[in-house]
Amino acid sequence: MISLFEELSAKLIKNPRLSSRSGARYDMILLLFNARDAIYELWKSADRYLQTSDADALAHIQENVEKLRSIFGARKEYYVDNSKHR
Repeated sequence: MISLFEELSAKLIKNPRLSSRSGARYDMILLLFNARDAIYELWKSADRYLQTSDADALAHIQENVEKLRSIFGARKEYYVDNSKHR
């Protein structure tokens, strides 16, 4: 399974147009913009841990990784049977 980030990155490689206001580039912009606080918190926690090796900073890293798992973690495949809704 690939992550949402990896899927959008692969689509960007296939179609790297800068002028489009839709598609993978726009989706990636929205995705990262909406995750900016969690990304920044992860960076701060990692920086603090590297400077201090503090267990509390490591716990914050783990918390922030979990916040970002829906974007960067592998997605689980699931099947939805829409034939019943017709």
